[in-house]
Amino acid sequence: VYDFDAMKHLQAMFEHVPDLCADFLASHDRWDQPLQGTISDVCHGSGLRSSPLFLAAKSTGRFPLLLHYYMDGIGLTNPLAQNAGDNKVACSYVVVLNFSSGCRTSPHCIIPVSVCFEKDWSRYEEVDIVSGPVDESYHGSSFGAQMRRLFDGIELKCPTQFSHDPRVRTRDD
Repeated sequence: VYDFDAMKHLQAMFEHVPDLCADFLASHDRWDQPLQGTISDVCHGSGLRSSPLFLAAKSTGRFPLLLHYYMDGIGLTNPLAQNAGDNKVACSYVVVLNFSSGCRTSPHCIIPVSVCFEKDWSRYEEVDIVSGPVDESYHGSSFGAQMRRLFDGIELKCPTQFSHDPRVRTRDD
């Protein structure tokens, strides 16, 4: 499933659950708030706020789209009672850090990137599993190709009810 389009996924979430769009837009204000306590949310804490990419986007007035990539191994059970160790699956996925921690940890906000057997994940370099072939075109469908396209910035379609927000531009198409 590593050609799952992250941008289309976000736009569909905004269209079908408008509260997620409001939560996404509110991230700008959350980033401007001081950190609370000694241990704050890792993804909105000092690590994120000192990231060169985050600081560059904020300094130019851009609204950064922040994605956090994870990989987990999952043991599968099956009706043949085979050893679960032989059937471990490696799932990689992305969460959108622009959402509040309550939203980004809900299952419908997790974007799948790839699913493969864990033994294949260890046999090949991660780039082969997630980013597709080295000579993949700019418009390729792998997660790596998507991230290369997102680097230059994107425009996400937001529901019209958010057109009053200063971070939402309307276009005449």
